[in-house]
Amino acid sequence: MRKGIMPVLIVLLLGGITFVLVLATMGHVNERVQVVVAAQPLNPGTRITAQMVKVASVHPSAVGKNALRRVQDAVGQVVMVQRLPGDILTKDTVGDQASSLFASALAPDMRAVAVHVNGATSLFGIIRPGDYVSAVAVLDANEILQKSAAATMSESAAPVAAEATPTAAPPQSAAARIVLSHLKVLMVPSSFRYEEVTQTSNGVMSGSSLQKDMNQGVVLLEVPVAKTVVGYLPDGSALEASPVELLSLLEATGKIQLALEPLNAQAATTSGIAADDLLRTMVEKPTPTPELTPTPKAEGG
Repeated sequence: MRKGIMPVLIVLLLGGITFVLVLATMGHVNERVQVVVAAQPLNPGTRITAQMVKVASVHPSAVGKNALRRVQDAVGQVVMVQRLPGDILTKDTVGDQASSLFASALAPDMRAVAVHVNGATSLFGIIRPGDYVSAVAVLDANEILQKSAAATMSESAAPVAAEATPTAAPPQSAAARIVLSHLKVLMVPSSFRYEEVTQTSNGVMSGSSLQKDMNQGVVLLEVPVAKTVVGYLPDGSALEASPVELLSLLEATGKIQLALEPLNAQAATTSGIAADDLLRTMVEKPTPTPELTPTPKAEGG
């Protein structure tokens, strides 16, 4: 009789141990802690209000030691790293100063400069923070000359000397040239980030960059502040300026096209191109030089 009871007791004991282990495991799996998460997309520089965040229950394994636990801990703080809905807010991603993120990351000889872009000039959203780009300046000479003439006419005309020294005529059309290279991308707005189209389980297409408004946005670039040669004048002298000032001038008078650089980009010096020169190559054909046939010499002469 005892021999028949022992196997039953062993089975019951093992079953009890298994039951206890399952309960302990389920209790650990179901364990939750409360943290503060973003209730909406939060861009760097945004000062957080109570409506922008909420409390969520998550598993402890997903929570870092610096996670915020109460909404009041986040309200009034400034977002330093972009947060998407559901992202946990930590002490490392928010601060009390809007400029702390980029200002602390910039080298002493660098400045953060924002340039306006659209879908084309921002490479349709393929650039990401950390990429390096070249800046192509596109200037319309006619537009600049018209503005300059209007400003001159509004002032009193100064007497002109009888023998003025002629200067080289500037181009009369739009022109483009690479003016700066190896500029680090610091920030790209979410509306300018390309995403492949994906299909969810219920058949809904999402994530398409075509669904985003890419008409206009701002890209933040890391730009050296020290003066450098940005071009050469007609007399051969070098034109020097701070790249920060150059980009600011282009923002006011022209357009900036960004060009993505490869990881092993090599320095390149270009002379630029003007639209009128390009047009002449398309509509003007060079006059062929006639071939002269030599006259044969008379025999016996």
